[in-house]
Amino acid sequence: SSRGRYHQVRLNKSELIFTTSELRGLCREFKDVAEAYAAMQNSLVEKALLVAASYWPAVEKLAELLGMLDVLGAFAAAANAAPMPYVRPQIVEGDAGGLVLKASRHPLLEIQPGTSSFIANDVHLDRERRLAIITGPNMGGKSTYIRQVALTVLLAQIGSFVPCASCQLPIFTQVICRVGASDIQLRGVSTFLAEMVEAAAILRNANKQSLVVIDELGRGTSTYEGFGLAWAIAKHLAAEAKCLSLFATHFHEMGQLCEEVPGVSNLHVSAAVNRDTQQLAFLYRLQSGCVDQSFGVHVAGFAGLPATVVERARQKSAELEAVERGEQERRESGRRGARKRSRSLERDGGGAAPQREGEPREERAEERGEGEGGEREQAREEWRERRRAFGKLTRCLKELFEEGEAGDFVRRVTNAREKIRQLKDAAAPPTWKEVQDGGRCPGPSVPVAA
Repeated sequence: SSRGRYHQVRLNKSELIFTTSELRGLCREFKDVAEAYAAMQNSLVEKALLVAASYWPAVEKLAELLGMLDVLGAFAAAANAAPMPYVRPQIVEGDAGGLVLKASRHPLLEIQPGTSSFIANDVHLDRERRLAIITGPNMGGKSTYIRQVALTVLLAQIGSFVPCASCQLPIFTQVICRVGASDIQLRGVSTFLAEMVEAAAILRNANKQSLVVIDELGRGTSTYEGFGLAWAIAKHLAAEAKCLSLFATHFHEMGQLCEEVPGVSNLHVSAAVNRDTQQLAFLYRLQSGCVDQSFGVHVAGFAGLPATVVERARQKSAELEAVERGEQERRESGRRGARKRSRSLERDGGGAAPQREGEPREERAEERGEGEGGEREQAREEWRERRRAFGKLTRCLKELFEEGEAGDFVRRVTNAREKIRQLKDAAAPPTWKEVQDGGRCPGPSVPVAA
């Protein structure tokens, strides 16, 4: 009957859902078939995975070989596509040979469209010349030079040919770079703090097997503090870490580091200025020595600053340079005067001062002539006065320590404070102020107590 054939499933307000006995049977049959299919599919997948797993070592080795071929093919393509041929680097054991690159080039800049020719430069760093201070104008190529050296070393140590005429290098355990910096506002890290954090990491990790590349360290703070930090960090790298380093900077006074620390050399990138038009031409050629100009005003003109602003900047820069030169001349004059008096006192107390290496004999003779007469007699008398005052100061201090009880020491020192000060001033050698005032020691300004 129709009533026994149809079975109600759900009754809503506007519809009646029902099924039949035949449809229910078909649904049960479909469910059984679907479960059997899923079980068979899972069984086949498990068998396929078991078979594939047995080939995993071979597949892993194949992937490694394909990756190696990909990398080597990329190295070969880069070397063949270069406008000038790459060469095979020579790896030397130890650090006896140092880092020697002939006609080194930047692998990316030399293939840029519109680049007619890239100026190649040599690199020579070893234990005798382990730190190179690089100065030069803005946009002169300092950063490009130090980066191409780091890239060349990296390419050589990963198995690539390098963009050089010849390349010899030891194996570096670290290539540490501090190039460029930016702030991290979300963490409250300023640009200068980021520089110092990176510099601290360099000083902690650098060793004799490291190559360190530093670009314009200390520019994020005041001139004097930045120079002091750059000087101290460069000195640490050269004197303590003794790693091979390239240090690009606009602090031209860094060139004097070679006089204080052995193993430091000075290099600069060259530029030419037309005296008539004040136009600056970059030569990009690395030369020995240190420069004293960065040509920042000329680069500002290239950038399109108004001519009045550029001229005003040039005038202000010239004024500051004139003041600095005057200060240097006064300091040098003071040092020369101090050396003359020292040699005069040495001659009076124990004969003529010894001839220093590299000092012209004519200059020595002239200085001896200048020391004669009243100036020589005055210097001798001042030296004797200082000796007498120093002897009195020694006896006074000895009496304070030896006489009386220990509990009265503070009282005795308080009572003798003025006497000690007078003797100290009388026994002190000429100060730098006295030297700058005229190169003569005026002697004590207060009477010396007996």
